[in-house]
This record gives sequence, C-alpha cells and structure tokens, in this order.
Amino acid sequence: MASTETTNLNLTIAVDDDRLRAFLRLRVEDDAGQITAQDILEALSAAEVVVNDAVQSRVESFCKQAKAKKAIAKKAKAKKVKDKKVKDNKATAKPPTDK
Repeated sequence: MASTETTNLNLTIAVDDDRLRAFLRLRVEDDAGQITAQDILEALSAAEVVVNDAVQSRVESFCKQAKAKKAIAKKAKAKKVKDKKVKDNKATAKPPTDK
C-alpha cells in the first residue's frame, strides 16, 4: 500500500504508491489529543507531502476532534471512578439499627 512511511514523534505518515493519498497513523491512540497540528504538518513535510490550505484545514479539524474526544473520555473516566466510589460506599455502609 504505502511506498513511503515517515515516522515523527508518535505518528507515522504512510503515502500511497501513486502519492495521491497520505494516511496518518498514531502509535498510541491516547496521544491523539496531545499531538499538535504543527507536529502533523512537520511530519507531512518530512514525508514530502504537498501541504496546501485543504490539508491544513483537515489537520486542524483532526486536532480539534482529537482534543474533544480526549476531554470527553477524561470526563467519562472521572464519572466512572466517582460512580464506583459511591457504589463501594453503599456496599460497606452499615444498615440502620432500630432502637
């Protein structure tokens, strides 16, 4: 599939043989929210991909979506931890006694 692959930080740019498409591959999914548009654009340049306005726009959109996804995942994880603590507290609570 890819005639060339360029690795930069935690991402790889794979370019099709016909050089009409390039694919961004993240090594660690959790890092998507930490990679900046500049990191991706530098990796694309290193892979000798032509970076025009359309490419820049798609890269910026990807970074926004990745950061939003990371924020949502962080909130979901915090809620899950909180729910587990509440459940654990209910399980260990002493039942009321009648006097």
